[in-house]
Amino acid sequence: MESSPFLDELHDLEIARKDVKRKEYLANAAIKAFTISEQLCKARMQEIADLKLSYEKLRAAAWSRYTLESDLPPPIMPRLSTGDQCPLLSLPDELLLSIVDAVSLHPQSLLALTSVCRRLQPMCEEKLYKSIRLLRGETTKLLTDALQVAPYRAQYMNELDMRVRHRHVAGMETLTPEMNSMAKLKHLTIESPFCNKRYWTKSWSDRWQGDVAGYEGVFRAASLLVPLGSKRTLPMLQSFTLISNGRREEFWELDNFMIMFLHPTLQTIHLASANIRFNNITPQFDAYAPFKKTTALKTLIFEECNIFVDALADILSLPEALENLTMAETNYSSTDDYYDGLASASPSDIIVALSQQKDSLQYFKHIPSAIVYSPLWRPGRNDTFSPFGALSNLDIAGHSPLTYLLRHDLAPPNLTKLRVDTRTSFSCIDIFFIRDRSPYSMTIKCAKAIKSLVTIEVVFLSHGRDAPIQTWPEDIETTRQVLDLIARDFVAKGKSLSISVTQGAACGFVPPYLYGEKTPKELVVYDQNTSFEGYCSKTGRFDHVFTLKGLVGDQLTDEMLSQLRYDTVFAIDNGYDGEISEGESEDEEDESESESDDDEDDSLDDDDESSDDESSDDESGDEEDISIA
Repeated sequence: MESSPFLDELHDLEIARKDVKRKEYLANAAIKAFTISEQLCKARMQEIADLKLSYEKLRAAAWSRYTLESDLPPPIMPRLSTGDQCPLLSLPDELLLSIVDAVSLHPQSLLALTSVCRRLQPMCEEKLYKSIRLLRGETTKLLTDALQVAPYRAQYMNELDMRVRHRHVAGMETLTPEMNSMAKLKHLTIESPFCNKRYWTKSWSDRWQGDVAGYEGVFRAASLLVPLGSKRTLPMLQSFTLISNGRREEFWELDNFMIMFLHPTLQTIHLASANIRFNNITPQFDAYAPFKKTTALKTLIFEECNIFVDALADILSLPEALENLTMAETNYSSTDDYYDGLASASPSDIIVALSQQKDSLQYFKHIPSAIVYSPLWRPGRNDTFSPFGALSNLDIAGHSPLTYLLRHDLAPPNLTKLRVDTRTSFSCIDIFFIRDRSPYSMTIKCAKAIKSLVTIEVVFLSHGRDAPIQTWPEDIETTRQVLDLIARDFVAKGKSLSISVTQGAACGFVPPYLYGEKTPKELVVYDQNTSFEGYCSKTGRFDHVFTLKGLVGDQLTDEMLSQLRYDTVFAIDNGYDGEISEGESEDEEDESESESDDDEDDSLDDDDESSDDESSDDESGDEEDISIA
């Protein structure tokens, strides 16, 4: 049955009418909601106006009783219920601290959160002031103002890194008095703005000396010279780094800053570009005598310093148990005539100074000055590392005179790691011109003599005449065979050998490395695991940085090309038969021809050589030519 058109039209009209009524109802509801919202907003605005009026009345009443603004009590602001308005603040402190920790990864967000309310402010400020790095004097002035407004903020400071640039020095001196309030400061680093690019020669660099005098006063108030029971500054300081310059000079004098070695809690001291002189220290060192073997110092680092042995002995007498000592003498700066290197003095005096810490010293690094010293020194009866029972890690430059003590009867009895650094061996008495002290022959001798040794590392530059594998392809196979021979026996005896090169040493920066400067990186190019995997039999070359890559044509001298061949020939001809034997006594010599070659390394200490067997002399003639500087 079909419906009529009239009924269909009537049905459509009914649907349209219902739709209009529904929309009308929704519109009325929206108008009603808007009216209610408007009323609520007006009520809220009236409430705010009443609060402002109440505050103005309170302020007017206060002004009627006080004449000075500084005498005004803090205004009493009417506060609404925080629980209803901000559910976040109803959380316990533990959860709020977790939120602050997460926000602390973004300093700007943490700074904004500090201004939210009084309850969050101390939580945020504790994170905000915990570790601070200052690169501009203007920022230093802002920090000083913040500490003066709220002195309790100084208690939050745990690490302070001051590396202000020379163009932004103004305001840096304002922070020095505030250091007396930093009771929980543990790590302090100070870098002079003028210790680069000869800025120290400018007249405007003299202002830095006043800042240094202020730092000396802070450490004097923190030293053991302060009577027991009196308040000391920086009572929790653990590490201190100072990279400075003198008055119109590159090197600064220790002088009164010697007081830092009397800090009762300081465990690490790192000094750079300093003159460690005896004459400057002696007048005040008499007052330090009662404090010998009392300080908590564990790590002492001298970087690019002029070290005098008498001053070194005085300094090493203060720590109770020094564990790590780094002595990097001047290698990259001019010292005129007043410093001729610590090694120019008798190396015996160096051993005497070090022996004050023989029971605790675990790590020792020595990089002598590049100035030439006599290679004729030989250890005396008391020149030995054998009393250093705790010394297990030795990092020594190849041209250090202390390398003569790396024999089985003179070496540290518990030495497990030896690192031979050749990067600064560019004086005319170079390790590559003293064949018995070349890296490869030295490695073999140390492995044979020191039975406790487990790891040997050799470090080269990635360019220059002392690069490890910069030679023609015909030498590569010989070198590979020698190193594989050594490494194979190292593995059999539980030892390891590695060779590294430094990358980026020619980037224009030298020690001490300042903030933002590129530092050289070390790349391991050989160990018993890699075994020269980069060697390509088709080209006869290596595919890595320790090859001819980057050195072509006239950059390679004949001396550089033949240098490695001499090292390997000397190592083989000196009787290295592929087995690391135990330490051999220097006094025990065999008359047989076959054993005389094995003992030749030890017999170099004797001035006279046996000439009974002419044939033996003829066979060893080449070795003598190689082993003479």
